[in-house]
Amino acid sequence: MMYSIPVNKLNKLEKIISRYNKKGANIVFQLGEEVIEDGRINVQDPRTHTMTSYPIKVKCVKVNVEGHYIINGWRFLGTIEFKELGNIIRLADSSFEGKVPAKYLHTPQICEHCGKIRNRKDTYLIYNEDSKEFKQVGSTCLLDYTKGLDAAECASIMACLDRFVELSDKDCDYETFLGNGYDSTSYGMDRKTVLPIVYAYVKQYGYQKMFNGKGTAADIVSMVWNGLGDEEMVRRYESLVMPTDDELKAIDDFARSINKEEFGYMRNASISWLSSSIEYRDLSLVASFVNTYLKTQAKAKEQAAKAAAKNNVFVGNVGDRISFKVKSARVLFTKDNSYRSYYAGCSWVMEIIDTEGHTYKWSASTNRISEGATITATVKGYDEYHGIKQTIITRGKVAC
Repeated sequence: MMYSIPVNKLNKLEKIISRYNKKGANIVFQLGEEVIEDGRINVQDPRTHTMTSYPIKVKCVKVNVEGHYIINGWRFLGTIEFKELGNIIRLADSSFEGKVPAKYLHTPQICEHCGKIRNRKDTYLIYNEDSKEFKQVGSTCLLDYTKGLDAAECASIMACLDRFVELSDKDCDYETFLGNGYDSTSYGMDRKTVLPIVYAYVKQYGYQKMFNGKGTAADIVSMVWNGLGDEEMVRRYESLVMPTDDELKAIDDFARSINKEEFGYMRNASISWLSSSIEYRDLSLVASFVNTYLKTQAKAKEQAAKAAAKNNVFVGNVGDRISFKVKSARVLFTKDNSYRSYYAGCSWVMEIIDTEGHTYKWSASTNRISEGATITATVKGYDEYHGIKQTIITRGKVAC
């Protein structure tokens, strides 16, 4: 992974990597070119005790970081986060993508070392290279496997890449100039508060992955958690068109339709979207899920339009005897709507659409044509209404 780290934070980066390597990690980093980045410095007024932010230029170095974590023979894979609809597995080692046993998608809040079930928020997933064994362990029992790696250290390892992201943040405190970044812990907000903003923002401004502390998730944090931080965020927030209840229901239904038994991005993203509390660390997931949903909907509309255009044609030649299966039928009007004719043999003009999308118009002696019925009729002529081509039929017979 490539990061842009302020020069004054390189020592801190070295200490973090050294600390993990002493615990059994194998992390290496390579320094690249120097670059100048835009940043801000936060200064407190000693009289009013208020913070003021000023723009600054920050000298940075491009840093490539790679590695994995093996402690006492056990490879640390990541965390298992428990949600209402299933577990979210957050892997620190991407090489295990798709290799984690399916049982951990729905395993209860149990430690497989001591066998105790507790009200845990997370457990830790480890793997033994020799026995090829996976284990889900709690924070206390984790020590038995790693000989010294406690839950806090484990959480830090899991968030190791997040630590590097924090180091690459350009918002700095005047006293220490070490950067404070965003809190990436488990602070959450009610989905009814957050998700309409996420949906509206992605629909209007698109989706950008987080890079150097910037991206869609950071913008939404500024709106939801940090009180609209600056003028640009105020302008963007005021320009948002919030989704209707129907729009939110549609994406909820889409999320529920995702297969929860298959490990992968769509499973994690849909579970995060449907969760009652949205955590900061899930913001990128739910924002990217909106982006995926909107692209899926746009593609479906495009395909439907192409199909409609393809089948918006006349059927057969005048005089041909044709057959087709009914998808839908409705009464356009009656030819004679007088009281006498209605009961003495009224004729209904029907609009019929077949299963391939072709449209027909038929002056029929019945208005009861059900979906799935087969009609055999003669082509009488053609008509067009608001761009829809209608094949006029006569002498039709309906077979169920």
